[in-house]
Amino acid sequence: MDEGNKIIGVQIPIDIFKKIEEVLENYALVELMKENQGEEILSVKEAKAYYGQLEKSRVDSHKIIPISGTEKSVNPGNPV
Repeated sequence: MDEGNKIIGVQIPIDIFKKIEEVLENYALVELMKENQGEEILSVKEAKAYYGQLEKSRVDSHKIIPISGTEKSVNPGNPV
């Protein structure tokens, strides 16, 4: 509790936490699936190719540039 007697946290057993986490993840997955109904369905081959493009673009977005004689990874979406 804080100074105003408001509850600021709880402590639960890890097995209960994991069950809650699983339920939330499953709910989020179902909602995402509902949201994307009617979207193009890819074959396994197409999905792998698409995933490969995502991985390549993610790697390409983290360029290594020299800074004062050292190398530093820079993510344009999250500047350091």
